[in-house]
Amino acid sequence: MEIELTVELLIPDTTALTAFHTLKKIGFKELKKLRREDYYKFTVKNDDFKKVSEKLGKTDILVNANKHRFMTKLSDESFDGEGVKVLVQDIDNKDGMLETLRNRLGLKEIESMERGVLWTLDLEKKELAKEIAESLLFNKHYQEYKILDGKTTYKDAGVNIDESENAVNKLKVHAKKTFNENVMLDIGAFAGAINVDKLKQFKNPILLSSIDGVGTKVMVASMMNKWDSIGKDIIGHAVNDILAVGGEPFFFLNYLATSKVDSDKIEQIIKGMSEAAIENDTPMIAGEIAEMPGVYKKGEHDIVGCIIGIVDRDMVIDGSKIQEGNVLIGLESDGLHTNGFSLVRKVLFEMAEYSVKDKPKELDTSIGEELLRPHKSYVKPVLEVLKQFKVHGIAHITGGGLPDNVGRLLPDGLGVKIDKTKINTQPIFKLIQEKGNVPEDDMFRTFNMGVGMVLIVSKKICQDVLKELKRLKQKSIVIGEVIKGSGVKII
Repeated sequence: MEIELTVELLIPDTTALTAFHTLKKIGFKELKKLRREDYYKFTVKNDDFKKVSEKLGKTDILVNANKHRFMTKLSDESFDGEGVKVLVQDIDNKDGMLETLRNRLGLKEIESMERGVLWTLDLEKKELAKEIAESLLFNKHYQEYKILDGKTTYKDAGVNIDESENAVNKLKVHAKKTFNENVMLDIGAFAGAINVDKLKQFKNPILLSSIDGVGTKVMVASMMNKWDSIGKDIIGHAVNDILAVGGEPFFFLNYLATSKVDSDKIEQIIKGMSEAAIENDTPMIAGEIAEMPGVYKKGEHDIVGCIIGIVDRDMVIDGSKIQEGNVLIGLESDGLHTNGFSLVRKVLFEMAEYSVKDKPKELDTSIGEELLRPHKSYVKPVLEVLKQFKVHGIAHITGGGLPDNVGRLLPDGLGVKIDKTKINTQPIFKLIQEKGNVPEDDMFRTFNMGVGMVLIVSKKICQDVLKELKRLKQKSIVIGEVIKGSGVKII
């Protein structure tokens, strides 16, 4: 029997073309955008439904599409009756699912629920219900079905307390590795606690704070199914922000939000955080894992970190001492760090139609591996420099690039001139600019372009600072100078 198989795929526009390219390889011919935003329909005719299903399940469509839902429509099958209630959970396209069940499968009693679609079958057809439910999903990681018994639990609503507890238990192992002598309470208490005796080491201690996330880089982590590196990202980003005002990290809090808790995935994220926290002597004393079905689509995550740091009042660096003639020392980045990934994904995955596994000739690694390079921490070398030299300004080059992050340090009446030829811009930036035809101004305001942090010092001590950074194995170079005027000019 010939079966027409239609797959409705929920994906962002930025990955639609990549997903379609993969589907074409296994025989899908048609691409139609449906009425609902971000839905695409692919159709194929085949005399062996299972073979097509298996082929689709073996593709890397999960990697390429990131967030999607599969739904099949089977012809010449109809079922009637009541008795067994079957819930297909986590389906965004509820209207399409209802239409399928009514028109294609002939089911009469169907109810749209907040977390999915419910339909009813005869008790004798319980196994058939299971078979239908399984046929409606190619990858069980993205959809689930359940034979209901009339009772509704928190888990039925999408929140699995047991799995969250499992995640916390795994989290504790890695978080404890970051503890130092200042940590007073174990993970799992209602609050984190830290001894403030360390403040006595400072003449006039000031507490610093910063909070940030890793942004849409989590989507690349999902495409790669690699989660430890973005755990490192949030630590690197956080400690650099504290460093930018002359401080050192004291302790860190994390917040992980997701549509559905996967304890193994959470463990990998926390493991990455733990490794980076140990490198930066930053204990992770508390955190939160939030499972919020409905707020986040299936497979979506958010990672946020809050850091507290310390600095002596007399050592605060706010840019107020920057003077005309000061020079800018650029500290080399390790690539993209955590900014600009919305543009990265649009250019590389939609326009250039790369997959995370592709290895362009411009790169020495795959696209995915390049994009997931962790956000570099500059804490160790820069704190050493601060012990020996007067630094007038520090800019952490994140969103806004060199123009915005250096620009916000400058006192009135002063500007900066940067020589872009001095910057070692890594191949990934050139690839993005070429494939997306991105204007150079946009590149410099979106990405760090090879400079992850800038130190502004007097010309008199510049060479000594460079020598110290070289001793500390931190690549750096003079990239510009402070001039009269305003703003940041890149020439």
